[in-house]
Amino acid sequence: MRRRTLLVALAGLAVVVAAGAVVLWPRSRITQDDSDRIKIGMTRAEVQAILGPPGDHRTNAPPPRGRSGGSTRPSGTGGDRWVGDEGTLQVLFNSDDRVRGCSWFQSAGERGDGFNQVLRWVKRQWHRWFP
Repeated sequence: MRRRTLLVALAGLAVVVAAGAVVLWPRSRITQDDSDRIKIGMTRAEVQAILGPPGDHRTNAPPPRGRSGGSTRPSGTGGDRWVGDEGTLQVLFNSDDRVRGCSWFQSAGERGDGFNQVLRWVKRQWHRWFP
């Protein structure tokens, strides 16, 4: 009887550890779901409330080169850029600081094999259900 209780306790502990790993796994704030939330006419402040400040939000981001923090503004546009693990989001603003366009560019390395796609989907759903 003790052996069975021990096995059940260990199985329960394994489930708790696995769930904790999924919840606490570092993830980028910049996803395609976030880009879908950006609508034409939103203010820059509303966009930053959803995405945070423009910049590199990858979980393993390389250190910035050159100027402090690097440039997040695409040259020649009135827009900002957010870089995440899954891709890059570029939001263009008009002279009133309102969104005039939004583009999502998926990272090439994000396409991966089937297992990694399923794992990313499970993590995305988990964070969607339990923010």
